[in-house]
Amino acid sequence: MTKITDEPFNGFPADGTPVQFFECVQRALTWLEPYLNDNDINHATLVAYCRSYANLVFCDGEQQAYDSQESLNAALKQVVVKQQQIVTVFSGVRNSILSAQALAQVESHSKTQSERASKPRKLEESDCRRIAKRYWDSKADGTSYGIVKALAAEYDVSPTTIHATAKKYNPLN
Repeated sequence: MTKITDEPFNGFPADGTPVQFFECVQRALTWLEPYLNDNDINHATLVAYCRSYANLVFCDGEQQAYDSQESLNAALKQVVVKQQQIVTVFSGVRNSILSAQALAQVESHSKTQSERASKPRKLEESDCRRIAKRYWDSKADGTSYGIVKALAAEYDVSPTTIHATAKKYNPLN
C-alpha cells in the first residue's frame, strides 16, 4: 500500500508564486503517475487542469506581458481559480486511490480470516467440554496449580487455548 505522508500542496505557502504552486502540481502528478487511468474522468480532469494551469502561468517558457492592471488582475483570478480546482480534484483522486487500497487490504484480511476459520479445529467439542470440566473441577477442589500446563501438554495446545476453552465452556455461565 502506497502512503503519502503529506499532501503535495501542504508545502505551498499562502503568499507563494504560481511557479511554486506548479512545483507542487508536479509532485502531485509524480505521486499519481502509477495510478493514472485514462478511463477515469477525475484523472483526466486533473491532468487537463494541470495542463491549462501550465498554459496560464507559462507562455512558451516566458512570463506573459499584460496591457493593464485589470488584465493582470483577471489573469491572477484565473490562476487562483485553477489552483483551487487542481487541489480539489487531486484531493478527490488521492482519497479514492487510498480508499481503494484500504478496501483491498480489508478484503485480503477478511479472506485470510475466512480461510483460517474454515480449517478444522484442533479440539473437538467433547475435548473442549472435558477440558473445561477438569479445569473448573480443579479450581473448585483447590488443586488448580499446574492444571493449565498439564491440560495443554495432554491436548497439545497452548495454555492460552486452555484458558479460552475453560472460559467458553464454563459450567457456571
